[in-house]
Amino acid sequence: MQQTAPVQPPSNDHTEASPPRPNLLLAHFSMRYADYPDRLAAAVAGGFQGIGFFVDEYLRLIAAGWTDESLVAALHDHGLVAPELEALTGWATLGERSPHSIQREEALLHMADVFGATHMQAIGPYEGTFADCIEAYARLCDRAVVHGQDLRVAIEFLPFTNLPNADVAMEVVNGAGRANGGLCVDTWHHERGARDWSMLEAIPAERVINMQFDDGPIVPVNPDYLTDTISYREVPGEGEFDLVRFLQLMKANGVTAPISVEVISLQLQQLPPVEVGRRLGEATRAILDAASW
Repeated sequence: MQQTAPVQPPSNDHTEASPPRPNLLLAHFSMRYADYPDRLAAAVAGGFQGIGFFVDEYLRLIAAGWTDESLVAALHDHGLVAPELEALTGWATLGERSPHSIQREEALLHMADVFGATHMQAIGPYEGTFADCIEAYARLCDRAVVHGQDLRVAIEFLPFTNLPNADVAMEVVNGAGRANGGLCVDTWHHERGARDWSMLEAIPAERVINMQFDDGPIVPVNPDYLTDTISYREVPGEGEFDLVRFLQLMKANGVTAPISVEVISLQLQQLPPVEVGRRLGEATRAILDAASW
């Protein structure tokens, strides 16, 4: 892939939209089936500063005829940035990595250069020993740091993998000892996983690379964790998660990482993207205000 220098975006002067909140992003999976122009319009309507970009969506758009230049131009025409990239799998395997994982990593690192991204997410599971995982993560951080804006690699802990919670993920980050290492802290995986607030308190502020923000019922709608995760998240403030406590804890710890609103909902995906974007932006700002963020 040919390297393309990111273009600096113009200031967001869309007066019809809600005022933007610093470091507030509209995650890709909040509207996973929306076309790219609709996704951008939804982010503006919701008062978001930027969007998250999923590697498979980027590859789909390129195959459909978009270019790096046209993707960046459309983004910046809306006064938006794309600092968040998702998500690398298969980075910690025994033996040779799969061609699929290598292709996705190459695409993600290329995207970081195109969009001037600040962070990408990496998810488990890992293969081999815990020491193998740490070594693989260190190598990944080393490959990433020369891309984007000194690209950081955020491990997103997922309760259904062998990187299930913040404590285990931080052991990997600490073991690797890379300055661009850290965590993605998702309210869903905290509340539905260990739900241990002391684990969140123990994360150094500089190691929280990004936060993904969503709500939901405490009791799963579907007993299968993954199915529930990608179907029944709720708009912030409409579920049972203690989002105010979450934000107040992060603020008390000195965390200033971006907040990426990721509400994956079968119900919301039936609505027009602009309506979803506006609703998510307004609801999130209400929670931020309640937490004095």
